[in-house]
Amino acid sequence: MAKVPSPKLSYLGFLYYQFLDLSLSFRERVCTECGWSEATFYRKAKSKKGLSKADKERIMNIFQLLLDKVISNIKDYSGNDL
Repeated sequence: MAKVPSPKLSYLGFLYYQFLDLSLSFRERVCTECGWSEATFYRKAKSKKGLSKADKERIMNIFQLLLDKVISNIKDYSGNDL
């Protein structure tokens, strides 16, 4: 995840870039930890076949970790007003 950007960004701009980064970081982390290529990631994302229980748990843990980081960045940016 990217570090908290300069306060020169508007709050809306800051939030927008947090979500853009979340999307990229999520895909990269899932590919790395699951040993998948980017093509495999997208194929599995579009597939109606289910994931293994281990993959589901690993992916959920990645998502939660990255989401916690976004929340932390938002709190840091807004001075812990949340």
